[in-house]
Amino acid sequence: TMQENLDFSSMNLVYAEFALSRPTTSTRGPGSNICTTFMNSIRSSDDRLMVLCQEEVKQITVLGMRQQIASLEEGGQWLEALALALDHFESTIVSQEDRRRDQISKNEQSESMLSDPSLLSEDEVWMAELLMRYLKLAIENAPESSS
Repeated sequence: TMQENLDFSSMNLVYAEFALSRPTTSTRGPGSNICTTFMNSIRSSDDRLMVLCQEEVKQITVLGMRQQIASLEEGGQWLEALALALDHFESTIVSQEDRRRDQISKNEQSESMLSDPSLLSEDEVWMAELLMRYLKLAIENAPESSS
């Protein structure tokens, strides 16, 4: 699972303060019994994250891995898209392969994949196609040799 950290410190979130029944030590000083919570400021619905700020409601769309990569490509951020795809491949696809293929010996596996490419998962095929697209792009944009 890929995680991304978001910084909400400059967004002026709506918050609530309430008194605790017993004093605690906090940044407000010893014995303060005021507690701040942002619990009701953030909600999720389907593939959206809603953030309630003091002057507006912000919406964050949660994208799947392929959508994130496509979005980066559309924005011309090819290297970022490639880095994200490779991270996804290493952290997700390879670990799934390891679990799936531990049952088959390594020699049998490599021989069977060469003779029958249909044994590749959908993610493996997608990643191979993505890497081929990036390779073609790199070749097309390579600087001319001065020889």
